[in-house]
Amino acid sequence: MWAVVVDQGTKLWAGAAGPAGVQVAHNPRYALGVLGGSVPVLIIGTIVVLAVFGAVIVPLGYRVGLPAWIPGLVLGGALSNMIDRVRFGSVRDFIATRWAIINVADLFVIAGVLILPTLLAIRVTARYRELT
Repeated sequence: MWAVVVDQGTKLWAGAAGPAGVQVAHNPRYALGVLGGSVPVLIIGTIVVLAVFGAVIVPLGYRVGLPAWIPGLVLGGALSNMIDRVRFGSVRDFIATRWAIINVADLFVIAGVLILPTLLAIRVTARYRELT
């Protein structure tokens, strides 16, 4: 839940009292602007992805001893952006990069998606070596 609080807080800050030059953009697309669709379809898609992730990846991470905050990055970031989609019909982005305009939730998801398989591979390999 902390990822949701942090992301929603930074979006409020950027929209209300952000530094000069920070503009909040409403992004109707999904996955860093790669996918589009109607708001209900994107919300349902997010719910399905969160459910599958929670049912498959979270227990796997627990079994191999990953800290809970790692899948929490992905779950919290995706949930926070879904909250935006439900409230505003789009996601509030305010961090301009060379490739896209993103938000803190996107950074959480990206970090989790990079860290999770790396640590899973390390832990699974270590367990395999213990068994052989």
